[in-house]
Amino acid sequence: MNKEPEEGTFAVIRMDPVAMVRHLNDTEALRAAEAMSPRSYLVYVHTHHTLPVWGLKPWYSFDIYLVGLCLPSPNQEECVTPDMCVPIFPNTSHPEGRIPVRTEPPFPFDNCFIWSLPNLEIRVCPRAEGFDWDETTRLPTGPVDERSRWLDYEGEDRVRQHTARQARQQPDVVPNPHTSKEVSQSHPTPPVDRSHRAETAISPRAEDETSSISAGKSAYSCSMIASTDSIDSMTELERLFADPEESPELHPLCHLWCDLTTTIKQDGIPIPVLFFEERDAIIR
Repeated sequence: MNKEPEEGTFAVIRMDPVAMVRHLNDTEALRAAEAMSPRSYLVYVHTHHTLPVWGLKPWYSFDIYLVGLCLPSPNQEECVTPDMCVPIFPNTSHPEGRIPVRTEPPFPFDNCFIWSLPNLEIRVCPRAEGFDWDETTRLPTGPVDERSRWLDYEGEDRVRQHTARQARQQPDVVPNPHTSKEVSQSHPTPPVDRSHRAETAISPRAEDETSSISAGKSAYSCSMIASTDSIDSMTELERLFADPEESPELHPLCHLWCDLTTTIKQDGIPIPVLFFEERDAIIR
C-alpha cells in the first residue's frame, strides 16, 4: 500500500472546512465551517509537489483538474469556452471532436469530461494506513500514452486562454482612412502666421518641462490602471504566495479516496464550479 497519493490517477476528494480554519481561533469562522456540508468531487490528480517548500508538511500537495458530467460553462471574464475539456471514454462527445482519453481500467462513469481550466493546487490529508491504489483508475503511459495526449489538449486550451486574454488587453485599433479624410476636409488646417514666430516659440527648456509633465501624467495613469488590476487579483495572489502552514485557510485541505465507485455515484458527481464556491465561502 502506497503511503502517498499517485500522479496520473482519478480520485474523489472532499474539503475539510473545519481543519482549514481551526488555527484562526475565530469562533464565528469555526461555527460557519462546522455548518458547511462539503460535497465529494471527482478529480484527476496530476502533479505531486514533492519539494518541502514550506518545511515539513503534514499533508501532500497536488495540482488537480476537476471532472464533470457537462461541458464547462462559457466564461468571458476568464476566456474559457465550453470546448476546453477532454472527454473520458466511454464518453465520445466533444464540440470540436476531440478523441476521448481511455483509462485503465475502463472509466466507471458515462458522459464525463476533464475540465482543462481552471486547475488548482490542493493539500491532501495523509492516512496512517496509506492509500490503496491497487484498484485505482489512471491515465496510462507507455505505447498508448493517454496521459501525454491529454496534456496536449490541456496545453492547447491554456495557450488559447492566454492568447484571448492578451487580445482583450491590447485590442487592435485600425484607423479609418475615410473618417480621417472627412475630418481633414471639414476642418482645414489654418494658414500659419510666421510673423510672430520668435515671440511664440517655446524655449527648449520649457518644451522639456512640458514633455516631462506629460510623460509623468501618462506613467501615473498606467500605474493606476495596473494597481486596479492588481486589486481585482489580490485574493488569488494571496492564495498563491501564502505559506500553507501559516495560512491553511487559503489552500483547500482535502480528504482523498482512490476507489471511485464505492465513494461516489454517477448521479452524485457535482458540477465542478461548486468546488470553487465552497472554497471561497471558507476563506471569506
